[in-house]
Amino acid sequence: LILNGVYQIHIKKIQKKNTSIISEKLVGIEFNLNSTDKDIATINSLLELPHLSDEQNVILYNLLTNIYYINADLENYLSAFGTTLYYLKATNNTDGIVNMYSNFAKYLLQNNAYENACQIISKAEEIIPIEAIQDKATRSIAYEMLMEKSLYENNTDKAFEYINKSLEDIDLFADDD
Repeated sequence: LILNGVYQIHIKKIQKKNTSIISEKLVGIEFNLNSTDKDIATINSLLELPHLSDEQNVILYNLLTNIYYINADLENYLSAFGTTLYYLKATNNTDGIVNMYSNFAKYLLQNNAYENACQIISKAEEIIPIEAIQDKATRSIAYEMLMEKSLYENNTDKAFEYINKSLEDIDLFADDD
């Protein structure tokens, strides 16, 4: 029991050190088409750090998701998306889960996969009521996706309601600055 406690303290120290290393290395991430290979290599090297916490994995895999999205690399995007979602669920980060679903729905909408996007939006709604999302930017994006779903379903009144809620959150988000 005592050894387990000492080991857990040791792991926490490593994870704290990992946070510093991750923060230092991520400064060099450029997020553009010319830096893709370098950015992916940097993140993959960070994923090899020992004893990464679930939260650290969320950050790194989410960055990979964004890089693959920018590069229209669907296969790797979906892989990184699934892994990010796994770690978000492990941390019970409902705002993050809804954000991932909203971004995926946005991707599907951009690729004219409306029915699939509506399914993903409905799945996001099952996670947490949109109005209960704490992060204003995430809530705004979720309302935009609900607006898109309502438009697809020819429910313009609901779409108008959702876009107004999204705009309210954008205004609230701007007030935080």
